[in-house]
Amino acid sequence: MYKQLLINKKIRYYLLGGGVSKLGDVLTGMAFLFITYDVTGSSLHTTGMAIAETLPYLFFGLIGGVTADWLPRRKLLILLDLLRTPLLLMIVCLYYLDMLNYMILLIINFLMQSAGCFFNPAHRTVLASITTEAERVAANSANDTLSRGVTVLSPVISVWLLNTFGAIHFFTIDAITFLISAYCILKIDLIDEKNVAPRHKKIKAALFAIFEFVHWVRKQVTIKKLFLLPLSQSFLIHGYGKLACYWLYPRLVLQVNNSIVFYKGCLGV
Repeated sequence: MYKQLLINKKIRYYLLGGGVSKLGDVLTGMAFLFITYDVTGSSLHTTGMAIAETLPYLFFGLIGGVTADWLPRRKLLILLDLLRTPLLLMIVCLYYLDMLNYMILLIINFLMQSAGCFFNPAHRTVLASITTEAERVAANSANDTLSRGVTVLSPVISVWLLNTFGAIHFFTIDAITFLISAYCILKIDLIDEKNVAPRHKKIKAALFAIFEFVHWVRKQVTIKKLFLLPLSQSFLIHGYGKLACYWLYPRLVLQVNNSIVFYKGCLGV
């Protein structure tokens, strides 16, 4: 099944770019916590950094989905990859110049996650554009398998990186993954790129589109159940669960970095 998919060059580039980008995202998520604890020595500040990872999705999550439908996805994805690369390299430079502080980390983390609010929905819609209806189920399965596989393997890679290069170079590696992702997207020719929204569509129209969607969902019992289950799981496991562990680990375990890596691995499994 997967062998037939890989014949399609567009799908190969999509899976390669998506898998590499996912690895970079996981590494950066851990790196912000590692470096925050390294810079501040405070579990409270580390918890604040974890909160900064989730807030952008509350503010821009729905808007990002609407924007992904309106703008040329290929240009948007490449632009977001290229914009995030220097932000990560800035952290590395400031770290070695001994100029890195908590506020800089907080702002960059917020900007990175905000960009993800627009990148992720746009990237997901690409798969539907480069596959036929017959290929779509297998392609989605392959993409999901790759994503979960990266999540499970990333803690192993993280431990090796921590002991070899240090947590700061998680950012360096993620910057490289953004460039690889941008290259892979560049190699994908999207047929429907001309079907973009007219220029008169603005933020007000985006908010109205979100309101219409929410109003429609309220009448759809099955759709509401479908949304509530993953939402509750994410809230309990990835919300309170993460915050509690990030706050408790520095108090309970000496090897804080390895503890968070282990916890991330358990979440992946």
